[in-house]
Amino acid sequence: MSDSSQTWCMVPTEPASDCATQAPTAVDESNAETMTAPTNVAIEGEKDKIYYWHTVKFSVEGTCFKVPRYQFVIGSTYFAGKLESTKLSDNDGDEASISLEGATASQFRVLLKLLFPIHTTSTMLEFTKEEWLVILELSTLWHFHEFRKLAKEHLEPQLDDPIERIVLGRAAYIPKWVLDGYETLVTRSECISEQESC
Repeated sequence: MSDSSQTWCMVPTEPASDCATQAPTAVDESNAETMTAPTNVAIEGEKDKIYYWHTVKFSVEGTCFKVPRYQFVIGSTYFAGKLESTKLSDNDGDEASISLEGATASQFRVLLKLLFPIHTTSTMLEFTKEEWLVILELSTLWHFHEFRKLAKEHLEPQLDDPIERIVLGRAAYIPKWVLDGYETLVTRSECISEQESC
């Protein structure tokens, strides 16, 4: 007597020819080597001479920045010499951080804003007077000659105070600003104040 609680099904001795699913069949191991699975490995082509950038890591006040080294090498004689002996690598994380002195992390970020503009639909970058002062200071410190020239052009019409011209001219080695400041002081009608003389 069969157990009525057990379910039985009939299994055909040969699979039907129109079945959508068939049981897996054994693989002939002798022919397995000839079967290869498709891969998604990309074939690396020739590196572009301009738009294939290596990166560099900078440490400023404990903050790590990782940026393309291209602008630093072509724009600054200081960094061109500093980065000349550093190792180039395509592997992320291989390069060591270069510690930078003479700037804060926020100041360095302003310079990076000029070197590597974040996506914008405008063809002109806008900087405040304070940001241009930072760019002038760092471009002078690190010998970014073109950026120093650009900062001077933007700051020139904004320096109305003769004392400010003298102070900035001395700090950034711009004799013209110093002379213009002194000339304004000696040719104006009012006397030099005690605060200005300090």
